[in-house]
Amino acid sequence: MKKLALALALTWPVWSQPLPGSIHISAPSGSSSRSPGGDTSSSVRAARATPVGRQVLKNGLRVLVNESPQEDIVAMELLVQVGAMEESTPVIGIEQIMQELLTERISMTAEGSDRIEDCAASLKVTPELDYMRISLVSTSGDFPGLLSAVADALKKRPLDEIELEKIRKKILPNLESPQGALNELYDIFRQQFYRYHPYKRNGRLAEGLLERLRAHQVQAFMDQYYVANRIIVSISGRIDRTVAVKMVEDRFGALPQKEIRNMEVSWDPKPTEKEVFLTGGGQLGWLFVGYPAPSGPSRDYAAMRVINSLLGEGLSSRLFTEIREKRSLCYELGSMYPVLRGPSHFLTYTVTKPEQVWPARKQLLVEIDRLKKDGITRQELEESKRKVIGSYWQERETNQGRAFASAQGELLGLSYEFDSQFMRSLEMVTTEDVKEVARRYLDNATLIVARPRGIFYWDL
Repeated sequence: MKKLALALALTWPVWSQPLPGSIHISAPSGSSSRSPGGDTSSSVRAARATPVGRQVLKNGLRVLVNESPQEDIVAMELLVQVGAMEESTPVIGIEQIMQELLTERISMTAEGSDRIEDCAASLKVTPELDYMRISLVSTSGDFPGLLSAVADALKKRPLDEIELEKIRKKILPNLESPQGALNELYDIFRQQFYRYHPYKRNGRLAEGLLERLRAHQVQAFMDQYYVANRIIVSISGRIDRTVAVKMVEDRFGALPQKEIRNMEVSWDPKPTEKEVFLTGGGQLGWLFVGYPAPSGPSRDYAAMRVINSLLGEGLSSRLFTEIREKRSLCYELGSMYPVLRGPSHFLTYTVTKPEQVWPARKQLLVEIDRLKKDGITRQELEESKRKVIGSYWQERETNQGRAFASAQGELLGLSYEFDSQFMRSLEMVTTEDVKEVARRYLDNATLIVARPRGIFYWDL
């Protein structure tokens, strides 16, 4: 068993920070995600995705359109297939530069005004593990102009040192800003869990690298990865499908395409547990316990979503009931299961008193072993499926949610019709499937423990 003790200068707040943006959360902790009445199979059949039109342009760019005329809103999700697996030395963290660069180019007009603010629209550019995400929401009247701004930001060539220096000055003050304990510990967990896999990277630039990067390196990165056949434009809202496709074609049709060479990384969890013990500021104890989990395209994905719901989602989950309600061993707990193109992870996190970390760990492992040994009851299966369905469609209530779901499914190779496919897969999950998947994946845990410094803990 691998053990590692470290001392970090962390200042932990009384309550945890929001989970990192790169993590897909199936449902808010403690929320009620049940469908009203009825068995799960009928709920699954009723929850069908709205039909989405798909078209591939001549340059390979994929366009997805969902017509939803109820409100005068149009949402666009543009995903670029560039993430941890595409970054390499000396450009690790370059997506942070791209985030600022694209935000600046899309938002600011030649006259120096903020077009997003002027239109009362919303824009967010977010680097994720598998892609860069550009989210835009506006009225239907403002949408064509803002779509042009997005296209111009991607097409603008070349990047010069003056523009890069402006971006550098924006990033530098934030490099050392605290992330919050949950984000910092999640980064440490990923580093230990993934080891040599690119998913271990946190995507943040070191100050020295930021200063050394030159404009031609950033431009070469854009030329290599920000190309048409790596881009998906998904639109949902009050817009005609034919008109939407024509808009995208007119604005993005000149983007070049390039041969895609995806980096496939072989990765298997080591057959030994990994334990890391940290000390820092604050008065709380933190416990992270993580396991290997199937990727989004895996046939085991639906069953693992059920396991995530059963163990860590909401006030009725097994971990909440057994660890907090019955034994009062924590202040807060939850679980996460990111949807990733490559190997994913199922992670539980617990916030508690420093002296209760080990009792909480013991009970958590008891619940994991109980699931692997005894499985899940039929009633628990139905309740977990209802929670998954409720949170799944709650995320797709808005035009932005629908646009993102289609784009993400297309990019991860799940197809833009993944919603209906997932619902069919979820309907077919049995109690035996859950038990089998739990036995297959919930082994070789990675453990992260963080507690206040200056105290000797007998349980180490």
